[in-house]
This record gives sequence, C-alpha cells and structure tokens, in this order.
Amino acid sequence: MKYLLLTLAIAALAVPAFGQGQNPTAKMFVHITEGASPVEPTDNATVVNTGTPAAFATVRAYIGVTDFTGLSSLVFKLNNVLTDYPGVVGTQSFTNLLPDNLAIGNAFGNPANPGGNDDGITLATACATGPFVLAGYAEYFYLGGDFTVEILDHGNPLWEGWIVDCQAPGVVDQWCVWLNGAVGAATPPAGDAGCEANTPVEDATWGAVKALYR
Repeated sequence: MKYLLLTLAIAALAVPAFGQGQNPTAKMFVHITEGASPVEPTDNATVVNTGTPAAFATVRAYIGVTDFTGLSSLVFKLNNVLTDYPGVVGTQSFTNLLPDNLAIGNAFGNPANPGGNDDGITLATACATGPFVLAGYAEYFYLGGDFTVEILDHGNPLWEGWIVDCQAPGVVDQWCVWLNGAVGAATPPAGDAGCEANTPVEDATWGAVKALYR
C-alpha cells in the first residue's frame, strides 16, 4: 500500500494540471510552539506564528494547510535555519504528520542538488481531509537569538506550490502562503499577497461587541 501511494504521488507530480482540482483556495501556514508539551492549533483562529522561547529550549514550527478539501500529496520547502541563522539553533529536523507517513526529499532543501527532486519535500497520503490539517513540523534546538521559518516553493520549478487532491487520478492546484513564522525578535516574512485564511469571529466575541452598544 505504501509503495502504491508513493507511486501515485510521483505520477501526480508528472501531470501539470493546474486550477482544475478541489483545492483552489488552499493556504499554508506556520504555527510556533515550544517546550515539552507543544500546543497544536485546531483551526485558523488558534494559529500563532511567533514565539519568544527561553534559550536552550525545543521549538516546533508546525506546517499546516487550511481552506482545502482533501489532499493526497503536498510539495514545499522550508528555509534552512542552520545555514540562514548560524549559531541560533543547534539542530533541526522535520517530521511528517500526514497519515501513512510517506515522504521523499529534504524539507530544508539540498544545496548540493539545487532544483533536484530532493531540493524540498513531497508528502504523500491516501487522503487527508480538510479544511484544516497539520502536515508536519520542523523541530529546532534553540540556542538563543532570532530566526524565521519560511514556507518556500520546492526547488524543482516544475513542482512549485503543488497540492494534489484526492480524486483518482489526483488533480493539481497551487497553495499560497498565509503565514510564515518567527522566533525571538524576528518579524515573520509576509505571506503571499491576497492569501488570507478564513478566520470567522466566534459568536461569543460578537456578543461582547454588541454588548458595548446596548
């Protein structure tokens, strides 16, 4: 089953059919959390893309997708904090959270093979349903200082922004970046223009606002 899913994911990446799939509004985001008990977001309203941890703490940057229907494959890259911000983190790693745990490539890219199939990561699953999912997380041992976590296009230009839906065969749309992340005093880089996630105000909040005008 795993080999079949991986084969399907690779096959989908070879069929450039854009804008016809079930995920035309898909957006990616970064959620920052820290410590031994990370707090995972459950919807758009609970996403927090900045953090100010103490030095020598473990920091997680969850990488999520929102405002989508269903995905069988997701392709992206993260900036390499070890090289972009030397001395700020001691280690970095990436963990896939999608069902079936299938991944090829390097989430932080491969400078020895720019533009290659491992210059970024492809995650594959039978189907992860929307509208909100955590695809994985980057984990860093934080030494102190400032850094950003940025969602980037895969180094292979043929796979930029790809999200493959759960149809058979899968059809490709392109995600946009809603929120990048930042740790310490850094400012998160802006997301893509016009890429705003749906974050409805809760009823209780509306009630509080109305109460001000009674």
